[in-house]
Amino acid sequence: MLKVLRKTSGIPVANCQLTTRRNMQIKTNQKNPKTRIEEQIIGYLSRRPDAKDTLRGIVEWWLLEQKLYTSQTEVKDALAGLVAGNLVNARASSCGTIYYSLNKKGDR
Repeated sequence: MLKVLRKTSGIPVANCQLTTRRNMQIKTNQKNPKTRIEEQIIGYLSRRPDAKDTLRGIVEWWLLEQKLYTSQTEVKDALAGLVAGNLVNARASSCGTIYYSLNKKGDR
């Protein structure tokens, strides 16, 4: 089940729910866009406390880098949860690279 409610401004404001075979539910609340951007700027500055830039530089570089950093962190956390729930397999190659795949064996 996936449900998104929207205000007239078009900004998603309700929970999204994804139900898997094991009735695992993942809920996401979307924050106010201003709050998200503030968090991204602070996240960037916390990793680079001496950083300085113009508005254009912050938009073009800081926020893009912070989005990529956040996305990778969120994906890593999501994969860890899926592996822990036996929904996804994680296998390391001989060089240590981890490959993820669907757990087809049904031992969920």
